[in-house]
Amino acid sequence: MKLWLVEPRDPLIFRDGKSFGATPGARAVTLPFPYPSTLAGAIRTRAGWTSRGFDTTRIEELRHLAVRGPFLVELTQEGAFKGWLFPAPADALLLKSKKGTIARRLWLRPVRFPGEVQTEMPDDLLPVSANPAVTEKPYPIPPKFWEWKHLQEWLLEPKEENVFPDTLGITGLSREERMHVSIDPDGESALEKHLFQTVGLNFVQATKEGKVDFGNTRFFALAVATEADIRPGIDFLGGERRTVEWRLAETTFPAPAAGLKEAITKTGYARLVLMTPGYFQQGYLPTWLKAEFTGLTILATAIPQRAQAISGWDFEKSRPKPSRRLVPAGSVYFLKIGGAGKAREDFVERFWFESICDAEQDRLDGFGISLLGAWDGRVNKLEVKDHA
Repeated sequence: MKLWLVEPRDPLIFRDGKSFGATPGARAVTLPFPYPSTLAGAIRTRAGWTSRGFDTTRIEELRHLAVRGPFLVELTQEGAFKGWLFPAPADALLLKSKKGTIARRLWLRPVRFPGEVQTEMPDDLLPVSANPAVTEKPYPIPPKFWEWKHLQEWLLEPKEENVFPDTLGITGLSREERMHVSIDPDGESALEKHLFQTVGLNFVQATKEGKVDFGNTRFFALAVATEADIRPGIDFLGGERRTVEWRLAETTFPAPAAGLKEAITKTGYARLVLMTPGYFQQGYLPTWLKAEFTGLTILATAIPQRAQAISGWDFEKSRPKPSRRLVPAGSVYFLKIGGAGKAREDFVERFWFESICDAEQDRLDGFGISLLGAWDGRVNKLEVKDHA
């Protein structure tokens, strides 16, 4: 697969599915980050485009082109690749401290409740919690994307410590609002009932702590890997046909940290972290993964928020696509890996930056891309402090 950078020239709009038409005062609001199917569709459209338009005879062939991504990357001012940013792992909890710029980072891991406490956890899943339990409030605006060096360390060995959240990553891409109006070409005045607003993702950030700071401007882009034969150049992406530039990246996906494969092989336990949203037939449960790797047991899950709804328009069948509920990126699965050492090594190699979705088409579209982390497999009884 080749890795491509998609650098926006304008704020991009990835629609949230709400109706948007000619209604006066309508607003088209973007999602916080594009779904994999958006980039998969853009790649396949680009691959099937000819001088005469889109080649409809290749639809089935193009549908089977594999895509991984999208992922967020930072660029230098000259446009060169600078670094990766990935969704924050859901098993990391940041708590407020007395010093506002510092947060206490805890590891949420599987625990057993004391006494006769029962839960409604399905499939005998264990709950996850900080241990001992805490009563402090979460950090108000934690980073939603972590820089790779921090995520790499967390995957290898989660450390509970005080951190500066601003150094972990970014809280997300900023949004830019634009007001639009239609002009009467004869009178050169605004037409009545033709006022609307769009809200797009801005991939250039020049603010810090709410203030404009052009001296520390940061530039971001999307990265996506594909086996499709596409050309570099200018194209459109998302709502309102905003322009982007496609170009080959002079980098590859990051490799596992030194010692990660050995740690998983030795203990037989792993944490699987979703880097893109995943879709599974049984909600949160990746059944294909369990069927594909005999002896795999899911012990616990850490999911950061409610399921994400996705739909869209099927241009081939001229009808809406059925709504689906996705497991959010950043979700963590605590796994017990059966088999001997070689089987565990194969597991790490196979599912590093690979999809674990149940359906083949979802895997080809880039949903459910995963990374792996280590853990020792210990499940301790939850400690509860008496705050009376």
